[in-house]
Amino acid sequence: MPREYLPNRVLGDAKVWEALVETVGLTALIRNLARMTQIRTLKPLEGATRRAVKRLTDQDALAAARIQPMDLYPAGRVYQSGQAQPHPRADVRRWTPVPEIADALDGAYDLLFGNVVPSGGGFSSPWTPRPR
Repeated sequence: MPREYLPNRVLGDAKVWEALVETVGLTALIRNLARMTQIRTLKPLEGATRRAVKRLTDQDALAAARIQPMDLYPAGRVYQSGQAQPHPRADVRRWTPVPEIADALDGAYDLLFGNVVPSGGGFSSPWTPRPR
């Protein structure tokens, strides 16, 4: 069953996320790493953590999900910081980052550059004078 079909009340259950680690989309997995760590689905040297790391470091899966390096970079930094405040009026969420997940996010960031295809176009900045 896709995550979107589940009621919000069950998404705070570590067992639910443990089952979803392998089936949820890769983008949703990345987006929910902090939540899964906070509710203790992801713990050092545990099975769900190993499965998440395997998915995060699969270059073919990253390419298929069309995840870009600059999408993953802020996600990795936020995860490693151990806190987030998604909205100014929301409470600050805190967690203790799992080292294996932090390392996997760094590794995935490096892997993603192997998927980048040059556009062949030039870069033009509004602050750079154009050649005459």
